[in-house]
Amino acid sequence: MDKKALRKLAQMKRHELPPLLKAQFDENIREQLMKVQEPYQKIGLYISIQDEADTRRILQHLLDQGKQVAVPKCVVREGINTLDFYWITGLQDCIPSRFELLEPVAQPSRKAELSELELMIVPVVGFDLEKNRIGYGRGYYDSVLCHFPGLKVGLAYTMQRVEHFQPEAFDIPLDMILTEQGSL
Repeated sequence: MDKKALRKLAQMKRHELPPLLKAQFDENIREQLMKVQEPYQKIGLYISIQDEADTRRILQHLLDQGKQVAVPKCVVREGINTLDFYWITGLQDCIPSRFELLEPVAQPSRKAELSELELMIVPVVGFDLEKNRIGYGRGYYDSVLCHFPGLKVGLAYTMQRVEHFQPEAFDIPLDMILTEQGSL
């Protein structure tokens, strides 16, 4: 199967996850991530939408621990989809935007440089055992992961694992993928 077909299959499986089971899986993932993030102070984190692995409780927990958290804003720069990150103190610093995302208000004084972040937590649509990630197919995360020197962690459910696929030249494998069953 090609990446497009694998993406659709993984999204369909994730969408079928019953809400109560999803909540339990999200808690398992959150507990694992709390151990992984312990040594890091400056963290990049996506704000989950729809049926993605939930990060809203993770965000609050990180902020309660005094961590600095930057969240992404989708931008197009010189015709290339990319992300800018902004430090936030809570969801009140974000507004609804396209793709049903909640994104930070773009305030220059709150802009985080990629080099400042130590840990990047990214959404995953599908993944294989080699930690190759399938995203939404627009290249936003690919454009920053290739420049990010820190730990790259994806959050997903086991049912999103797909058969091995041939990554494209711009695909960056993750360092770790956390699921409800453990880490890969």
